[in-house]
Amino acid sequence: MPLARMIAEKVGRAITKSYDFDEDGTRVMDFACGSGLLSRVLAAHCASITGADINPAVVARYNARAAQQGLSPAEMSAILVSDLPEPNPAESEEGMFDVVACSMAFHHIKDINAAVRELANRIHPGGALFVADLLHDALEIGSSSSSSAPRGRLLHVGGPIHLHAPGSNVEHPDGFTREEVLVAFQNVGLEDVTMDVVHSVDGGLGVWEVFLASGWKPDSSHESDD
Repeated sequence: MPLARMIAEKVGRAITKSYDFDEDGTRVMDFACGSGLLSRVLAAHCASITGADINPAVVARYNARAAQQGLSPAEMSAILVSDLPEPNPAESEEGMFDVVACSMAFHHIKDINAAVRELANRIHPGGALFVADLLHDALEIGSSSSSSAPRGRLLHVGGPIHLHAPGSNVEHPDGFTREEVLVAFQNVGLEDVTMDVVHSVDGGLGVWEVFLASGWKPDSSHESDD
């Protein structure tokens, strides 16, 4: 099985174990969705899933593959990030979700604190944010400062394990520490924040790990009942 698909399946299974999905009600956004590897794992567990990506060609490929699976646009479809409606839960469900997930894309984002804030704003109270990426803590050697690792092209903790085309914008080639991810979640008020390793591989220079961070948006209705 290709590595990217294996990671998506492990991340997806971990998400479905953590969140109580309702096949008839749960609305999901797969942020930086790519061709939809994670979406295809989650689609059977939710009422609808919306992919969002900055690349028009990727969005078209996502939608073509969803159609090939026999899924209607209402069940699974992707749009450009720039076309996402501004979240306004007081007036509309548009742009709001029960679950927001982002898998193996945060290393492209310079300011992860701003990204977590934006994604958390799109989550209904009681909903959850899930982010998966490479754990920097896994290995202290073999970093992207090595002459064998051209910066901006790959993630390189423990060896080149996640290639990108020349010119791709990789802001965090060595992944993330636990502290910076957990703090980003906690700073926007997410609760019950956890971070677990969901996949590990011997990359030749050592073991590298994929984490899944999760946090829940406080449910104001429950707070008012106390």
